[in-house]
Amino acid sequence: MTKNLLNTNNIGMKVKLLLVLSLLFLSTLSLNFVSAEQGEKERVIICQTTVNACGDEEVETVVLSAVEKEGSPFFEDIKITVFENKSGKLLSTLRPTINYGYNPTVTPIDFDGNGVCELLFSAKNDTSSDDSCFYVFGSDSEEFFTLYDFETDVFQLQANYKNYYKVALNLDKDTFLVDISNKDRNYLSKLYNENGKLYKECKLSVSNVKSVVPTYSYETGGYNLIIIRRVFGYDRSDVICRVATTLSLEKGKFTKNKTAIIL
Repeated sequence: MTKNLLNTNNIGMKVKLLLVLSLLFLSTLSLNFVSAEQGEKERVIICQTTVNACGDEEVETVVLSAVEKEGSPFFEDIKITVFENKSGKLLSTLRPTINYGYNPTVTPIDFDGNGVCELLFSAKNDTSSDDSCFYVFGSDSEEFFTLYDFETDVFQLQANYKNYYKVALNLDKDTFLVDISNKDRNYLSKLYNENGKLYKECKLSVSNVKSVVPTYSYETGGYNLIIIRRVFGYDRSDVICRVATTLSLEKGKFTKNKTAIIL
């Protein structure tokens, strides 16, 4: 009887030990991540996902974290941390140039269809103006780098009111005409005389990147990235149209594929 009791106790001790070790292993990633450097504020995990982001036939754990502003949904010091999934080894820490804002997200997306996911990051920076930031990070299996930065996305578009209730959009060598004759008469009367002629030359403004939309490409088996901007008339509430530019990831670079006007 004593021998059986001892065996039962030993088994119980082993189970407890295995349970403790399992908990320690599962928490290693969070401990490595949450443990603040000296002088750093306490961080919170916003989201966490497991995906092949390095192209080494292994999966990695991607963690989005930040410092939460007390009493506010605003986050500061946002960063993306990539770990080896099995060992918990830190592989890379990515800090967006604009690393603050509301509702930050990181989404793994395979843009070129090679089975390896890039990381699309976005955050809303200003709720009143609806300004947001967008970045795409990729890896060459050795290190991560920025594939897309909304601030360096140069977009040469000129927009002008034209006679007879038209808006001309000049993009590269293409010109698009938008009919605004269905606008309110009070609106049009400030720009045009009764014959539809402009009182004076008047330009419109074009916003920075307002949103990005990944769309599946049957051609590549990956995703394209649609960049959307707004064309404003009198002010930011007067949206004449939207301009959508499609980018494709080819040989490690995003290149412009086509442009469309959205009314």
